Amino acid sequence: LENMVRGAVEGRIISVAAGDTPRIYDGSMLVEGGVPGLGARLEEWKREVGGNRLHIVLVPDKAVSTGTLQQITDMILSCGFTCSYAAVPALMQ
Repeated sequence: LENMVRGAVEGRIISVAAGDTPRIYDGSMLVEGGVPGLGARLEEWKREVGGNRLHIVLVPDKAVSTGTLQQITDMILSCGFTCSYAAVPALMQ
C-alpha cells in the first residue's frame, strides 16, 4: 500500500472456500472470523487506500452458495471497491 502510485488502482485476490462457515483467504492468508472478518478487513482497506482505489478479484470454490457470494460482493461494493469474479469454466455453466 505504501508504494501505491497516485491515481493507481491496487488489486487483491480473495478466495472463498465452501463450508458451514466459509473460509476466506486474502491471497494465501486465512481471514480470521469468516465473512464478518472480511468485513472488518474491507473497512481497514477502505481507510488505508480509499474506496475507489482497490479492485478485488473473488475466486470462489464451486460449492460456495450464490447467497454467500452475493453477500461478499455486496460488502465489497458497499466499501466503494470494484469487484470481478475469477472462475474455472466449469463454474460458469
